[in-house]
Amino acid sequence: MSYQKALSAFILHNDTSALPALFEGEIDTSIANIYRNGFYRSCHEVLSSTFPSVQTFAGNNIFKTLALAFIDVFPPTKGSLTGYGENFSQWLLTQPIKIKTILSELARLDWAWITCLHAVNAMPLTAEIFQNCLLADANNLPNIHLIENAQLVTSTEQTVALWFASKKDNTMHTELNSIEQLTSNLCIDKISTDNIPNKTAINTQVVLLWRPEMEVFARVLEHEEAHFIKAIQQYKNINDASEYQLERHPQFNLPEQFSNLLQHGVLSLTQGEDNA
Repeated sequence: MSYQKALSAFILHNDTSALPALFEGEIDTSIANIYRNGFYRSCHEVLSSTFPSVQTFAGNNIFKTLALAFIDVFPPTKGSLTGYGENFSQWLLTQPIKIKTILSELARLDWAWITCLHAVNAMPLTAEIFQNCLLADANNLPNIHLIENAQLVTSTEQTVALWFASKKDNTMHTELNSIEQLTSNLCIDKISTDNIPNKTAINTQVVLLWRPEMEVFARVLEHEEAHFIKAIQQYKNINDASEYQLERHPQFNLPEQFSNLLQHGVLSLTQGEDNA
């Protein structure tokens, strides 16, 4: 067995059979623990930085236990830890803990944020660029769509509030009396209203995350606004999305909405069609 395979077998599966040969027959092979501990520490640190709101809500000890268990099931498969943890949200739903649903929802929002941060840089459509397009050919505008790094996440209203609180000032725990009170008040143990006593309604919200330059922005969308942006994402063209939106909501203020999206750098031109 090669050095790399022997060490990988020990780190990933705690297989010590090849360690004596790996360390040239030395009886004490505990030095290999340095590599194993370093592996778990690095993976845990990545998960911690990728899912900060999950760690804040669960607490450091519970999060560490969950992270180490996740690493055992889903160890990194690439040469870099960038992008590690893609399955964390879904995996959390399989865990036998009462707060698994809200942890999974928080993880989805955290993952959308880190995905937006690491996405390819994209140039937002500005008012100046759009004006130049109008002057060049008002009847043949280039394809306008959502900026390439935009992410849309639908989650419960309560989860969204917790996520924004953790992003704002990391005071999630200080604003809650206890996890037990939260799970009782918000019914976060189950996501389906069929399983909630008295059929308590769970309101959902759509969060838009985007990065016009170096900083990730996030905000909760109004109902009709969310439908419009989802339509832009689906059609990949604001013209088709606008027709669809106005058919469904004739009173929708399209000029105002377009101006807001333009102002906040949420829109972009198809690559190669920048007329600035």
